[in-house]
Amino acid sequence: MLLERVASFSKAFPNSVMVTLTQTMLEKGIIDATEPIRALLRRAEIHNFEAQGKGTGEKVLVNAARVGVSSGKTVTLPTTVSLYRPSTKNGDPRFWIYGLNKEAVAGDRIAMGVGPAKSLIIVNLSAAVSGDQWRITESEFQALAPQDEFVQDQSLARLVGKLQAIAASGPVPADGHGDTAVGRTMETALGIPINSSRMPDWEDKIELKFGRPRPTQRRTLFAKVPDWSQSVLKSSREILDNFGYHRDGVFRLYVEVGAKPNPQGLFLYADEQAGQIRERSTNPQMPEVVTWPLADLQAALLHKHKQTCWVVCEESTHASVVYFQPTEILYTHSPRADLIPLLVSTGEMTLDHLIKEKGAGATEKGPLWKISKAAAPQLLTVAQEFKLL
Repeated sequence: MLLERVASFSKAFPNSVMVTLTQTMLEKGIIDATEPIRALLRRAEIHNFEAQGKGTGEKVLVNAARVGVSSGKTVTLPTTVSLYRPSTKNGDPRFWIYGLNKEAVAGDRIAMGVGPAKSLIIVNLSAAVSGDQWRITESEFQALAPQDEFVQDQSLARLVGKLQAIAASGPVPADGHGDTAVGRTMETALGIPINSSRMPDWEDKIELKFGRPRPTQRRTLFAKVPDWSQSVLKSSREILDNFGYHRDGVFRLYVEVGAKPNPQGLFLYADEQAGQIRERSTNPQMPEVVTWPLADLQAALLHKHKQTCWVVCEESTHASVVYFQPTEILYTHSPRADLIPLLVSTGEMTLDHLIKEKGAGATEKGPLWKISKAAAPQLLTVAQEFKLL
């Protein structure tokens, strides 16, 4: 139900973030302005914390509207959001929504979106208990939503035009074999050299992801190793030693890890208060495994998928030769990094370990963080779809 509400708010306010309230936030009237929040305000040209001075004298106030439930009724109230950097604690950016502690409780999920005239629209996604009450809340914030202002940039236009030409020319013979063949084939057809650059594939602006039409396939987001300094186990070799198995003569750990324990007893836990995503185990001798700072995962998502084209390619075979032909593009931008804890908790965002023994050590391709196809539109912010044929 919460994911459906997030999707509804995100559709109305493509520029939005979500915050989970804690008791400390409500008691002190302070919320940390994490990178997803700072990025939202920068992108909307509302505020730039990096250019802000420290201290109460430098505080900035932004007009906002708060949609919520008060005394059992949905109401929309004008309010103010304060943006500031304290003189202490390195001036870490913070914000507060006036009046929030009168209506919200710890654990509530607060959505904040950019409305007309650079205002902020605040909705407590947890407050409306009944379906009827939520529908009233939904209609209230939808009435405040800005008009669609999406403008296709020239780099995207050139990419779509090139893929349309490739699609129109017919199926392209495969370059290589296996799961990576479709990507290699299409990148070669686009004139993109095969390399290991960390820059986006197309004109250093747009990341490209090619795949076959698999309805239930998870999408690979990025590879990110744990922070070994914060982890109980200090290497992929140690993870393999504790949870690996022998198969086909190789000691390996090829598993998906999600919100529920897998056959090796591994699962993910989102600790929002600590700002961590932790891999844990049902083994009482090894309850904690490794840790990722949430900020590291958010930064990886924002860097890798600032703009991405997910290209579906049909596969065909003629005279024992495999061919690929692009058929549709899903263009996403401005990913919702703030949703990572929620999606990990619901099992929509998972990771794959691909570890195998190599001599006295081990190699790992990843870990690869992935998103379910159902939740991908919420995390990645779908902007446009293009049919190529």
